[in-house]
Amino acid sequence: MKYVKRLSVILILVVLCLANSREAKAADVEGLKEVWYETRYYPVNPESDEWMEYGLEDTLDILNPPEELLHSFSTEELAELMMDYPFLWMLTSYEYDKMDYFFDFIEYNCDIYNELMSREDGVSCLLKEYQKSDFNVKLYNEDPYMVWGYHPMANAEVFGCQFIVYMNNSSDIDEEEAELYSQVMRDKTESYLALHDNIAKEYLSFGKKQSNSYSVAESMLSNEAENLAMRASDGFTATGEAYSRKTEGVDIYYVPGTYQKYGVSASCLQWYSGDYDEETKKKLDNKIAYEWDRISRSSPKYNCHSYAWLNANVSNGYWLASPAEYMNSSEVTHVGYNVTPQVGDIIVMYNRKSGAIAHSAVIRQTPSGSTGTYTVSKIGGCGLYIAPLSELKSYYSCDNYDVYRKN
Repeated sequence: MKYVKRLSVILILVVLCLANSREAKAADVEGLKEVWYETRYYPVNPESDEWMEYGLEDTLDILNPPEELLHSFSTEELAELMMDYPFLWMLTSYEYDKMDYFFDFIEYNCDIYNELMSREDGVSCLLKEYQKSDFNVKLYNEDPYMVWGYHPMANAEVFGCQFIVYMNNSSDIDEEEAELYSQVMRDKTESYLALHDNIAKEYLSFGKKQSNSYSVAESMLSNEAENLAMRASDGFTATGEAYSRKTEGVDIYYVPGTYQKYGVSASCLQWYSGDYDEETKKKLDNKIAYEWDRISRSSPKYNCHSYAWLNANVSNGYWLASPAEYMNSSEVTHVGYNVTPQVGDIIVMYNRKSGAIAHSAVIRQTPSGSTGTYTVSKIGGCGLYIAPLSELKSYYSCDNYDVYRKN
């Protein structure tokens, strides 16, 4: 009986502690929301110490200003805030033809966006804010991967561009707004034409088909951007039913099939369902001992070969068994063996003992202040990382590699 009483007391204390913890967390959230009154700006962003202390729901709440203050902002202020929204980086986590999902996310969670769109001059103010952004094409050509992750300047540029694509497929714009769309697109297209053929150009384009009566003429759109979007399209053909296999010890479901690209087909799995729980993600996120920059969290949905050869995007949903078929394609140039690669090249690394293919990676611009050759690649079932080639070779026990370049 005494044991039962002690156990009851312990359970009550645990419940009280949890309740107090939730109350404390709620108080913290409310405290951060009060910061809006002092700064009239976002209390947190991905570079803030507090960012990782809250779950997604709380963070989204913190990023919404108190309702009274929200209505007091001028339309121009709302447009500026929208271009600085800390979750804009998520836009490039969607494939090119699925970006509407991001705007669904914004409409559901961002009060600033909804307030802005409810204003009569909201669309025009946002377009003008995007139009006046200082676009430095040299930065994007040197480091095209700045469109991924939290880079406020690049995030805003991509958002402005894709907002036009999104809204130009809407029937909710009038003729005056359509004229402003056209002018902004002309100005930006002229700047974007200087972009090299890289991942930045894929997202900084207006190459999505327009549907309403005020759409911009096809001649205004970048043909190269359309080609990039087409090359990123799904070339997967299923050959069987979904089945379960272990990825980092977790049951994940994939559909077997082939992926057609570079004029040839290769054996491939398409992610169907399943993901890591939060504990597993944290464990895998901390698995890499090297001090590499992680672009995205651990995921079982794609691997290094599919990232490098199929779709260099964190929304990739394929596991490519081997890139061997693509390596031998006439649409890919074999640059050489252990030669110095260029930015954008794909390297295929070989295990020093077995000689088997161990890893695929994409060469990226060397970060400012660093030296040597740098890569971006998916590390097994872990995340996407930027790493020095020398350390990547050590991690995979590789000495030799081949360099390939897409024709």
